[in-house]
Amino acid sequence: MTSSASVPRIPGRGASRAAAIITALGLGAASLVLSAPAHAATTIDCGGTDIQLTTSNEDYVLTGTCLGVSLMGSNLTVSISSATDLWLVGSNNTVTAGSATELVLEGGNNTVSIDSGLTFATMAGANAHVTVAGAVPSLIVSGSNTTVTAGPLGTAKFLRNANSTLRAPSADTVLVQGSNNDVFIGTLRTLTIKGANNLAKLKKAKKVVVKGANNHVKVAKGRTKVKVSGANNRIKVKKRIK
Repeated sequence: MTSSASVPRIPGRGASRAAAIITALGLGAASLVLSAPAHAATTIDCGGTDIQLTTSNEDYVLTGTCLGVSLMGSNLTVSISSATDLWLVGSNNTVTAGSATELVLEGGNNTVSIDSGLTFATMAGANAHVTVAGAVPSLIVSGSNTTVTAGPLGTAKFLRNANSTLRAPSADTVLVQGSNNDVFIGTLRTLTIKGANNLAKLKKAKKVVVKGANNHVKVAKGRTKVKVSGANNRIKVKKRIK
């Protein structure tokens, strides 16, 4: 383990922030850059610093309060007590975190579990499996074959992705622009579908808007306002209102 100057705290959020971190390696405020630990799990006390994991095929336990945690390597197993920001640039990583404020997934085939504290998540990498026990105010998924299971959602967007699944007990608004996606929500204010061959099963929804083809939406209870355009859509609600 070595300590050197790298990765400044970078303002902003989302994929642009992750890209800035990659291009900023070696510049700015002090942080920990970890390389070549033993194959046994390595325990690191973050001590309020940024952490970069650049190796592959290793296990880490990060204790204390971490600022930004970035996984550049692949095939890592990482346990994190608490992190402000979590970036996964590498692939085939497994991460569990007690809390994290922001999550950015760039690499593919990553599995992430976060207990609480998440305010924003963006997922561009494919084949991700993400579980968040707490609420998620803002979620953006653009990677395909992604599974997200979360607590109450604010705004969730599926942006031109495919074959992904979203599960949550409630949400404010959900936008689906891709195809062959599955959405399972308890109580929802507004669902908008602009893709094809999507499935949505909802317990309650105030409004459903469909502007694609071959979509199937089912609302089990309550009164729902429905607006549909496109061919071969099947919309089933308990009671339709204008």
